[in-house]
Amino acid sequence: MRSRRFPLCLRVPSAVAALLAVPLLFTGTLLAADALKAGPEPLLKLSAAAPFGGTLQVDMIRGTLEVATADQGDATLEVYSTAEHDTGFSAKSVRLTREGNVVRLRQGANEPPTWRYRVIVPKKFNLELKNIDGRIAVTNFEGNVKASTTSRSIHLGNITGDVTAESAAGAIDVRGATGTARLKSAGGKLTLGEAGGEVVMETAGGSVKIGIARGPLRLITAGGGISIGAAFNTVVAQTQGGSITAALHGQPQNNSSFSTAGGSVEIKLLPKLALNLEASSQHGQVETDLPIQWQGDETTRLRAGKLNAGGPVLAARTSAG
Repeated sequence: MRSRRFPLCLRVPSAVAALLAVPLLFTGTLLAADALKAGPEPLLKLSAAAPFGGTLQVDMIRGTLEVATADQGDATLEVYSTAEHDTGFSAKSVRLTREGNVVRLRQGANEPPTWRYRVIVPKKFNLELKNIDGRIAVTNFEGNVKASTTSRSIHLGNITGDVTAESAAGAIDVRGATGTARLKSAGGKLTLGEAGGEVVMETAGGSVKIGIARGPLRLITAGGGISIGAAFNTVVAQTQGGSITAALHGQPQNNSSFSTAGGSVEIKLLPKLALNLEASSQHGQVETDLPIQWQGDETTRLRAGKLNAGGPVLAARTSAG
């Protein structure tokens, strides 16, 4: 039976050049010039020697954390407040210290959530950031970045290195990572502009979007759509409540799969790719304009075939479309 809703499509554009024009999907609010503007006068200003290629460790309970870079040999901390008539008396419990190759920022138990902590370190630095109940924003860095928060959002710029970001209830935006990227949220959307290594993105309550992925992809969401601008390797994409759109620009090295329980699946492929294809739609139809050698009756809901001489399996499945 043919349906007008939720088709499963395997397509090739009329012009390959159109497929290669892939926009980055970074939609976060982080801008280096805007996100890190200083207030009139800081409540507190501290500094510590910053070793080349060192690590900044931050352990905070609340407030906004912003980390930027500068051509300097020291790490500096400036604390601002958005509240009126704040004397900053309790800021005396804030500490910025150095131990070996590690610069540490520690926050006391009494600082209010209205404070903004602005840390400046050299560009070649590793970051280990923990803010239990506050937002994290980071500009461009050359180093590995780990960031976690329980209830707020995380915004990262271009990172030359590996990225690990986790939020229990907020969105995560990463402009780019040359290494591996692992983004996880229990209740927010995930966005990654470009990644050079393996990518794992998991969320229980939001959409998942990636612009360019040069390494293997694993994208999972329980409540949103999945969008892949350009994938050059193996892809595993799974959602329980949304549609999937993807474009494959390179030959997958291993088997790939795209599955949804509540939406459509549309995949664009370069005609030169060599794949074994499996496509199924429980309550819809399978459509393609690729030269696929299908096996079996065209009206069946489960179809298999080869593109060119065949290769790794590409499986596309939808239960409610």
